[in-house]
Amino acid sequence: MGSASASASGELTEILPGSTVERTVEVRGVRPLVRAEATVRVDGLVVGIGGGGVTSAHDAASGWAVPWALLGLVLLAVAAAVVIPLVRARRGRLWGRPRDTRSA
Repeated sequence: MGSASASASGELTEILPGSTVERTVEVRGVRPLVRAEATVRVDGLVVGIGGGGVTSAHDAASGWAVPWALLGLVLLAVAAAVVIPLVRARRGRLWGRPRDTRSA
């Protein structure tokens, strides 16, 4: 499966211990191919009295991404494959074409 990556940068407000921040990032160019997976990594700078450090956190998630357009085309093709032969057979009977009445 292919992968796409995006980076969202920007300054966030100061976060105190125990606080949370929600941020939404839109990643363009990702195709719904039945199952989608995402990995998120956040890097932060810890500041405080006596110096600071760098910290990071990461998480992953996955979910179903149904390709509705492709599914619609497949259903349309299957319906056409079923309906067209039925319509042709019915038209043949209505127009008086002789039936094959041979017995085995």
